[in-house]
Parts: sequence; structure tokens; C-alpha cells
Amino acid sequence: ITYLQLKINKSELRQWCIMILACSLITNVSFMLQIVNISNETSRVWYEAFAMIGITIMPVCWLFAALHFINEKYKFKKIQLLWFVIPMISIVATFTNDYHHLIFKTFTTTTATREYGFLFYVMFVNIIFTIGYVIFRIIKYFKLRIIIIFKIRMLDRTYMIFTNINENT
Repeated sequence: ITYLQLKINKSELRQWCIMILACSLITNVSFMLQIVNISNETSRVWYEAFAMIGITIMPVCWLFAALHFINEKYKFKKIQLLWFVIPMISIVATFTNDYHHLIFKTFTTTTATREYGFLFYVMFVNIIFTIGYVIFRIIKYFKLRIIIIFKIRMLDRTYMIFTNINENT
């Protein structure tokens, strides 16, 4: 869906930002519905599964939004759809958790007493790695810009010093 959406509209940064907002909306609405239906355990599991859609896809959307912010001419390639593999597996596993318990071994109303499965930790590490990579790329981008600005100012000052010396002699 994301790939098709990006082909339709030419402003890819805008599309990724819309995807971030959509993921945030899905997650927040799911959490609000969990709070409203606190007594119904079955619906809370489904709302948690819907929340996973936003939780797992949002870091990947942040990544591509950052890449488009850093480089306006950045082109999305089909191979980069691999960034969506773990989020998609996590979403499917969350919806089918009753059969294999790979995401939640035991699902309770409080997060403190939940037992998480192996795939939950894989998903968690993937999210942390993706967010860390986004932060690294943005810091690298701004660090490069700051260095360039600093060098330009230093060259300008050096030029001013040498022109003043030449004028005085």
C-alpha cells in the first residue's frame, strides 16, 4: 500500500509524514478503545493487535521520512520493502497469537504482568534499531551541515584577515 501510495503522489516526504500520522492515529485509537473496554478481555487483545499496526510500522515510516528529509532526490527502491518484513510478521503474529503465543505468552490487562514471547523481543529490537538508525542519520546530516557552515565562516574570516594584511603592506 505504501509503495503504491508513493507512486501516486510526487511529494514522497509528505506521504511518509502522512503515514506517520496514520500510524499514530491507529495506535492512539486502539489504546483509547482498550481503556474504554477494560472489562472485556477478548476485545482488549484485538485492540492490542490493531495498535501493533501503528507501533511496528511507524519507525520504518520515520526512517523513510528522514531519508527523504536528508536527500530530497532520494528514490524509494523495491528492495527497501524488506524494512517492512519484521513489522508485517509481527502484525500477523499478533493477530494469530492465540495459536502460537509468539508475541504474548500470557496477555493481561496490565502490562507489568504480561509475559512476552520470542517474536515480541525480535520486534522490540527491530523498532529500537530502526529508531537508532534514524537518529544516527539525522545527527550525521546536521553534523555535516554544521561543519560546512563552520568551515565557510572560517574561510571567510581567513580571507578577511589576509586581505587586511595585504592592504596594510
